[in-house]
Amino acid sequence: MSITIDSNLSRDIEEKGEPCLCAQMAESWSDFYEGKDTEEIRYNLKQEANPNCHYCKGQGVEIVSHEVNVPTINISNENAAIFFAILGVDMSRYEMTIPEARRAIIRSQSRTSLEKFVRPEQKEFGKPKEISPGVVDIKPLRLFNAGLSKENIQSYIIRFHELVKEVTQKGATKIIWY
Repeated sequence: MSITIDSNLSRDIEEKGEPCLCAQMAESWSDFYEGKDTEEIRYNLKQEANPNCHYCKGQGVEIVSHEVNVPTINISNENAAIFFAILGVDMSRYEMTIPEARRAIIRSQSRTSLEKFVRPEQKEFGKPKEISPGVVDIKPLRLFNAGLSKENIQSYIIRFHELVKEVTQKGATKIIWY
C-alpha cells in the first residue's frame, strides 16, 4: 500500500491512442507504443487485432484517457508516516492548506539531523519452496522493505517542495493525501 500526495487542482483529461493488447503480436506494436503512428503501422495492428475486442473494436488501437499536468508523489505507507512526522504534520488529517504546507517544508528543512528517521533495509525469507518438479527455491523472499536513507528523506522533502510550488502556481489551495 502507499500514500499519494496530491492537490485540489482540477484534472485535465487527455485522450490518446495506444496499441491494444489484443494486437501485441503485431510486428509494429512496439513502434506505435513508442509514438510512431503511420498508416502502415495501424494496418499491421488491425491485421493482428481481435475483431471482437471490447477495447479497440478490432482496430488494434484503443483510445485511453490520461490525467495530464497533475503532479503527485507516491510513498509507501511506512515511509509516508515517517515523512509526515518530519514535516510535523498529522497524517490522519488528509489535507492541509498551502501556507501550512510551506511551514511544514520550512520545519523539515530546519531539522539539524534526520538520523533518527533512517530505517535499514529489511529482508525476510520464507521456508524452502518447490517452484517446479525438481526445482526448489532455498530462500524464497517473503518481505522486502527498501528502508529509508537520509538521501531518500531529503529527496522526499525536495519533491514535496517542488510539488507545492508547482500546484500553487496552477491555483491549488490545498495539499491532500489518500
